[in-house]
Amino acid sequence: MGSSGSTPEVRAEPSTTDLAELLQAIERLSVFHLGFQHQWRNIDWGQKAALKQRLESFSLSRTHVQFIKILLVGEVGVGKSSFINSVSSALQGRITSGALADSSAAHSSTSFTQRLRTHRVRTANGLLPFALCDTMGLESLAGSLPEDIINAIFGHVKEGYRFDHKNAVAQDSEHYARNPDLCDKAFCVVYIIAADKVNVIDERLVEKFRKIRKIISEKGKSVLDWVV
Repeated sequence: MGSSGSTPEVRAEPSTTDLAELLQAIERLSVFHLGFQHQWRNIDWGQKAALKQRLESFSLSRTHVQFIKILLVGEVGVGKSSFINSVSSALQGRITSGALADSSAAHSSTSFTQRLRTHRVRTANGLLPFALCDTMGLESLAGSLPEDIINAIFGHVKEGYRFDHKNAVAQDSEHYARNPDLCDKAFCVVYIIAADKVNVIDERLVEKFRKIRKIISEKGKSVLDWVV
């Protein structure tokens, strides 16, 4: 408040130029909004519908096997859990997050996933005879051990096993399955690799990949490299 002799504040009226600029800004926003109401590029998804149909109609010849396991292996923070969620979301037609993932893990030196977890693959109509198995990430000097990954592939590691970066699961451990059933074994191993790190992966980590690949290849297992 001012004194009795203070001069009242006079507000300047907006000029014609100011009003014109405001109207132009509103018009640009309207055009921008309308642009998102129309598809700006036609994307050819190829055989997406056909592939989904093949997955949904797939059935196992052995009735005692409920589903086949696909084991995911990859570096810490590469996005194995996110890959599982992406597959689930694509098949169900909605966003899902069944596999817990940490967005900050990509910049972390330790794995967010600590235990062996099996996630059934489903569509909007029900379960499919597939399961994606999440594992602890591999590291150059720590992370999951190749021996544990190999044991998990051949069904010797029980569900929920907590990976130890120092010691592999012992044969006398309660988490070790001596005589695994066919449904406990992984039918396929998928390597999840970050596209922006292909040329800078530590050689010690690459050696772990090679060790796993060599052993499972000798046993007749298939390996798929998936770059994300």
